[in-house]
Amino acid sequence: MRFGRHLWLALLVFTSPTLACAPAESQRKQIHPTEERDESRGWLGLDGMTAFSESTTQALLQHPMRRLSLNGLTTLTPSQAKLLARHKSDFLRLNGVLHLSDEAVDALADYQGGLELNGLTLLSDAAARSLGRHVGAVLSLNGVISLSDEAAASLADQRGILLLNGLPTLSSGAAASFAQHSGMLLSLNGLKSLSSDVAKALSRQEDGILLDGLTTLSTEAAEALSQHEGHLSLRGLKDLSPDARDAIMRHQRVYLPDGFETATKP
Repeated sequence: MRFGRHLWLALLVFTSPTLACAPAESQRKQIHPTEERDESRGWLGLDGMTAFSESTTQALLQHPMRRLSLNGLTTLTPSQAKLLARHKSDFLRLNGVLHLSDEAVDALADYQGGLELNGLTLLSDAAARSLGRHVGAVLSLNGVISLSDEAAASLADQRGILLLNGLPTLSSGAAASFAQHSGMLLSLNGLKSLSSDVAKALSRQEDGILLDGLTTLSTEAAEALSQHEGHLSLRGLKDLSPDARDAIMRHQRVYLPDGFETATKP
């Protein structure tokens, strides 16, 4: 899915770590389900809740809104997850959940809106297969620190914005799978280095890629990324050789740190 510069800039703001992690006032409060619903904004923050019954979940289903935040929950049963997946909101935040059974993940995968599960650090192959069918606009898994190649292949089937900013490394096999991702944007800001093989694989991805955790690139990796045809964000770059700089500057849609071109000219 190709998109223009203005939408891309909006996505950069949306995925900014500073903005994504900044707690809203509603997220800092202890909120009762029958209180403090901001109808004008369509936001219901219930982050003070650490557990809830199915009757509470049923009550939530009666109040559709744009966004629902339940970051205080640390776990969900499959039946609770199935009920939440029916909620008619555009965005569901469950960032306090640290562990989910494969059955619970399978149920949540049917949620139709954007889904944040940033508390999960591990994702089984079965869970990844379920999330691969998620059709919401965003799937955020920024807490995941490792993925098997099979899990990566499954997640690549997801058709929304895919955020995996917790991954410190990426295998060439996983990169080859993510090259097939066609969900507008793939964010891998946790990567601190990029081999030429991984760069070559990612260069085949046709949409946007965020690699803002990289501070340097080899000439070979820069040459490979210069062939990428979508938008490419490398806002963390600090030091490049002249050859690597020249290569990455050939990319037609690259986003670099302010003053990068001037600062790196020999």
